[in-house]
Amino acid sequence: MISDIITFSISNRKFAIELQKVPIILSAKEYLPNNFTLINKTYYFKFSNYETELINLADLLNLDNCSVGDATKILVGQNGDEMFGLLVDKVEEIINLNGESEANFFENQNSQDKYILGTIEIFDEKLKIIKVEEILKNKIQEF
Repeated sequence: MISDIITFSISNRKFAIELQKVPIILSAKEYLPNNFTLINKTYYFKFSNYETELINLADLLNLDNCSVGDATKILVGQNGDEMFGLLVDKVEEIINLNGESEANFFENQNSQDKYILGTIEIFDEKLKIIKVEEILKNKIQEF
């Protein structure tokens, strides 16, 4: 059950992700080089003494790559012993779904959107929820 989400944008499109999957939000400018654009499939940055893989979420969603600006964030999570990060253009807000926010969740029926868990309707806005497990599974299959 989803209890909290982070809403964010990539290429002017808004998405959501479970806060429990990526509980750390970093300012990308503090961890990535100036004028950085994530083009490669694999890039690592140092966070809290961990080599953390930066996953190209924009590429997986067939969107334009993020280029690092003042609002650019890295959503960080952990999978076993490995840390991973997802680069996003901007974090919009964190929403507690157990609170006063009324949300409707619709499971994804489109098999072509394998990185989308479903759609959540909140505050009269429909956001696609990113399926972190599928992204991590895809990462493992690449090697």
